[in-house]
Amino acid sequence: MAIGAREFDHIIGTTCQQDLAYVLRRVAIRVGTPPQWVEVFISTASRETWVVGTGGCDSSTLCRDKRGGLFRSNTSSTWHNVGDFDLGLDPQLGFGKSGHYGFDTVDLGDATSVPNQIVSVINTTDYWLGFMGLGIKPTNFTTSTEPTLLSTLYEGQKTIPSRSYGYTAGAHYQLKTVPASLTLGGYDAKRFMPHDTSFELSPNQDPVVSVNQIDVSATRPPSGLGPNPLQLLGTAEASLFTIDSSTPFLWLPEAVCRRFEAALGLTYDANLQLYTFEGNASRRNDLVNSNLTFTFTLADLPSSTQAINITLPYSAFDLQLTYPYPGLNATASSPPTKYFPLRKAANETQYTIGRAFLQEAYLIVDFERNNFSVHQTIFTANAVSTTNLVDILPRNQTSGVVSKSTKSNKSLDTSTIIGIVMGIISGLILVTLIFIAYLIKSYRQHENAPKAYPPWFPPWLKFSSDVKHQQINETSVSELPVSKNSPQELPFHDMKHELGGSTQQARELGADREILELPTDRTKAVELPDNEVIRRSSLEKRARFSFEAADTNQSTPISAPSTLPSYHPVDTRHELSVPDTPKTEVSTPSSLGNIEDLRGRSLAERRGRGPGDLTSSRKDVETPMPSSLASALLSPAGTEQTETKVKG
Repeated sequence: MAIGAREFDHIIGTTCQQDLAYVLRRVAIRVGTPPQWVEVFISTASRETWVVGTGGCDSSTLCRDKRGGLFRSNTSSTWHNVGDFDLGLDPQLGFGKSGHYGFDTVDLGDATSVPNQIVSVINTTDYWLGFMGLGIKPTNFTTSTEPTLLSTLYEGQKTIPSRSYGYTAGAHYQLKTVPASLTLGGYDAKRFMPHDTSFELSPNQDPVVSVNQIDVSATRPPSGLGPNPLQLLGTAEASLFTIDSSTPFLWLPEAVCRRFEAALGLTYDANLQLYTFEGNASRRNDLVNSNLTFTFTLADLPSSTQAINITLPYSAFDLQLTYPYPGLNATASSPPTKYFPLRKAANETQYTIGRAFLQEAYLIVDFERNNFSVHQTIFTANAVSTTNLVDILPRNQTSGVVSKSTKSNKSLDTSTIIGIVMGIISGLILVTLIFIAYLIKSYRQHENAPKAYPPWFPPWLKFSSDVKHQQINETSVSELPVSKNSPQELPFHDMKHELGGSTQQARELGADREILELPTDRTKAVELPDNEVIRRSSLEKRARFSFEAADTNQSTPISAPSTLPSYHPVDTRHELSVPDTPKTEVSTPSSLGNIEDLRGRSLAERRGRGPGDLTSSRKDVETPMPSSLASALLSPAGTEQTETKVKG
């Protein structure tokens, strides 16, 4: 059995067995919770699920196995009892009795579970096995109307693409036994020969077809066969027949049955109501060796000109009865009784083509379009492992179909391969660029100044902070402009400031070192405690510094007039103070090796000396204090001493 749907995996689980008086082409399903395995027939006429109950057999294991297993509703936790109702299947064929109805879960495979389905437990022998109905007409109970299994799969669960199916009963006599095949929502294109002829469903939505002719022929005609081919049903007797897999028999007019008797040497058993070879066993052997072929000509109506032919070998009708078939005079050790699946129809309501016919025919029913078709079955050794499931789409969708094969030798086309390759290349390029950006960012974290991106580097991969920094560098100047005429003290008010510093050991500035501009310190800034006081003394307007050159291996203090206040660099761990001492040492962090300019070089040039003169001379050099330094550190001459408390 296969469930065909475009969005879901197909479920294939067909089984095939030959048993008792019937052409048993069973499918295995699970019913209840925990699931109980049972084997049932497929019914093209029923719309319900039937299972054999414990009252259908005695205590023997043989009966239980022959009837496909027994279902015990009292052990299922999901069983909801409804009550006893008439079964109502094929009453025209003399079947009847009642079943115990309820609702329970039906599993069609590991991935398809349908809860709250109509389940009838039967204990009669009128129906030897249970059924899984494929009809779509809802079941009417006293207080409710319930949908069928096929309708629930389509409308309720959206498991199948449409209300449709494809079915063949399987053939035990072909190859090494070819199993039955059921596809819900489509069909298996590998199981039949296609054609374009379709028929209309009946008003009851049953597959009803006109049988216009039945012929039999043989490559080695047996004695008494008559003309070869022999016409068993002529066009003048054409009539409508229901294709019903619930019964294994051909229910034909009595006149047609008599022609079968004469041509094949059959004997009618009134007790069994079957045709057997009782007392004429050799005749059966002759028929088997004659290579007989039966041809059924089918059309939509008796008057239709468009028809199809379905051929069946004699093996399709060579069946047997075994114990415990009802009415059979036999025991468990008795040999099987050979019979031909033919029954006399009392009237046109009983005209039926049963399951024996569907061994060689593939039936496709499309309830969406109210039609069906019948095809000649194809038998292959790998019928189960190799399939080509085709979905039947709803009427409101495109008429195209979607095919799914379990084995495929198709290779990718050129456009697909190109697309895959381009996608892989694009992905590799993107990953490479992201990795380069990561390396650049990691490298720049260890540099004093940010580095520019390579010219070829994509702008959309640059970090926003880097772009902003680069724009600032391109528009800003190296130092703040200061008026040389009137240096001003920084405004105080109540503003709060943080002073940055370095934790490295300070050392004295030697005259032999190149004087460069102070770089930006990237170490963490530390706030001054709120109890520290910064003192500034009034200075003379014309303060001078006296620098004394230092030896290259010694640090020499730089002297200044006694009126100058001393200056110390900021110690981030202590206070920042400017005491009134006559001498001061100007200390700078060791990182001043990369300073670009502290006005030393420009001072030397203004005095008429080269940069090397500062290094070689040991004489004191008097030079005015740079205006930028005076503006930043000193208050105007004659001002009073101030205190500034810097809050942490």
